[in-house]
Formats: sequence, C-alpha cells, structure tokens
Amino acid sequence: MVTVTSQPEAGTVERNSDLELCRILLMLAIIAHHYVANSGLMELIESATCSGNTIFLLLFGAWGKTGINCFLLITGYFMCKLQITLTKFMKLLLEVEFYQFVFLILFVVTGYIPLSLKAVIKGLLPISSVGSNFVGCFLLFFLFIPFLNILIRHMSKREHQLLLLLFVYTILPSMRIPVSMNYITWFSVLYFISSYIRCYPNRWFENTKFWGVISIAVLLLSTSTIVGKCLFSKPGWRCYFFLSDSNKILAVLTSISLFLFFKNYHLRYSLFINTVPNQFLGFY
Repeated sequence: MVTVTSQPEAGTVERNSDLELCRILLMLAIIAHHYVANSGLMELIESATCSGNTIFLLLFGAWGKTGINCFLLITGYFMCKLQITLTKFMKLLLEVEFYQFVFLILFVVTGYIPLSLKAVIKGLLPISSVGSNFVGCFLLFFLFIPFLNILIRHMSKREHQLLLLLFVYTILPSMRIPVSMNYITWFSVLYFISSYIRCYPNRWFENTKFWGVISIAVLLLSTSTIVGKCLFSKPGWRCYFFLSDSNKILAVLTSISLFLFFKNYHLRYSLFINTVPNQFLGFY
C-alpha cells in the first residue's frame, strides 16, 4: 500500500527487508484466499464432506482478511509520521486506474465482458462500493490520514490508549453481536493501533521471540477452529467464523502478532526481496 522504509539517512530512503518480506507473504495469502473464495471452490466445499482435501483448501484460503489487516498496520506504522500530499494520493489513484485499464482491455479482448459504455465506466471507476470494495475504501481512507495524524499528534498517550477501546469492533462480532462496519472505519481502528505502536515503543513491542511465539500460537488456534468446525459441523464459510471478517478476533490477533514479529525480525538487507517481487505487488 505504501513504500515500507527504514529511517532515512542523509536524505535517502531504503526499503525495510523484513516488512517487505511480510508484504510478499501477505500478498500470496490474499491471492490464495481469492482462489478459494471467489473461484467457485467454496460452493464445492460446502457441498462436500470433511476430508483432507477439504481441510487443506479451507486452510489454504483462510488468511485473506489477516493479510488486509497486516497491510493496514504497516501503512499506519509509517504513515502516522509522514506528510500526506496531493501528489502521493494522485500517484496512488493513477496506479489503481492503470491496473483497472489493463484488466478492462484484457476482459474485453478475451470476451469475458462485452465492450460497452457502461462496461468502460464501471471498469474505470476507482470506487465501486464503500461498504466492501477494498481498493475504493482504501482510496477514501487515504484522504482521512492527514486528519487522523493531526489527532494522533495532539492527543496524549492516555487518550490514545482510551481511543483503542474501539477494539470493541472486534469483541462484539466475535461474540455474535452484530456490528455494522465498512472498511473505512475499520482501517481507522487499525491505524490507531499501529500508530500507538510507533509513537509509544516499549520492550514488549520490540520482543521478537515473544511475538514469534504468539504468532505461532494464534496461527495454531486459528487453524484448530477451522479444522474443528469442519470436523464437527460442516465445511464452508462457517469454518471461518473467527477469521471471516477483518474485525473478527483471530484475524486481528493474528495480524497484530505477525506485524510485530516481522517488524522486529531485522532481516538482513535483500536486494531481491526489496526490488524484484515488489514489481508484481501492484497496489499493495
């Protein structure tokens, strides 16, 4: 979503290899999620019995919302200390438009969609939905960042802690209490979480081994809920209850623990990680 950098020296900006590796793994997880969720496989899974193949596919596609959360945590961690300019927004918008134009051409050429004025307008609109469309919501959220940064700079540590009570967005739906939300408001919650980590570092936030253990524990817990629901209930979306939305408890805990682990991992600088794969990450 944004360029991940370490602290610049003498006016230079260098990508942070540990978080760049994290971004690559997250992108692969999101692709796997779309492969299972949007290809028709989930319909087949829901009509099947629980088997090794079913469990594999459910686990393979389970981490899309976790990936979105991690991307927003990385965004908030760096952007809360940066100035947002019109140039940055336009660069992001034009990048989105470029990919939308390319895919529009591909869809028309291959016959996937017929060429029409409606198809062109729909294909080039950067915002198709505010409720669930990730790209459109992130573009709108990006415009809020300067105002969120003003709030973050002017409130005290105690006030920032109290603001994190917005975590109620996670607790209530995980208790089956309905919570209406869209990505813009949820992105703001994640932004406040990661900006707190950036603004008020402490030894717990910097403990690589601790967050490595927590990450493994939460991943195992998430996996067990998926396998358990598959074995004792029925395969399908219900197996993702604690991971199915970005604000569900296990999606949030997994993303926070993974973010803190990779942030502290201090991977040796890698030219390959920092350059080659990022050419294919596009908007992310």
